Amino acid sequence: MVDGGGCKMANPFHSTGSPIVDRMCRLQFTGNVIPAAWYRTITRDNGKPNLTAIIILSDVVYWYRPVEIRDELTGQLCGFKKKFKADILQRNYQQLADQFGISKREAVNAVVELEKIGVVRRVFRTVRKGGMRNSNVLFLELNVDAGVAVMLCAVAVHHRFKEISLSFFTVVPLLLLAVADGSDLAVGVHCEFGDI
Repeated sequence: MVDGGGCKMANPFHSTGSPIVDRMCRLQFTGNVIPAAWYRTITRDNGKPNLTAIIILSDVVYWYRPVEIRDELTGQLCGFKKKFKADILQRNYQQLADQFGISKREAVNAVVELEKIGVVRRVFRTVRKGGMRNSNVLFLELNVDAGVAVMLCAVAVHHRFKEISLSFFTVVPLLLLAVADGSDLAVGVHCEFGDI
């Protein structure tokens, strides 16, 4: 099959040329996705990736990814909906610990670290459930702009920038300017050229 530009397009029902890739085409992977850039931007003080924070962030991002709503008859996209009940994601440290096989303390430290770099914000609320009042219930609010900034700063690091810090109020267009010219910005984005 050839498209209008003369490019040969592969038929999705035929072989890719690799039996392993062909078999992988039949599998449906769902769940958390970890962008490779996070291994360079979500790090510990020693510069190594903070794997616990990375897996927790990937889970938070999963929950904030919208679900498509499609028309049953036409298949046309009608809109999107959220996966959780409240306006922001309700999680607790023990749930995270149990899900990822880590201690509650590790979950707390990772979430606090994610809050420090500005990609999530902890919100504590009082919730009524079954006639009972529960205070200090943890909710995690995803800061999409800071998440994009983490990705863009990883690109900057890859392209010879050295030091990065993000605030909760990172503005992505200003980050792009910082990536382009290496300047320091007062809004909390800081990238310097380095000898990498």
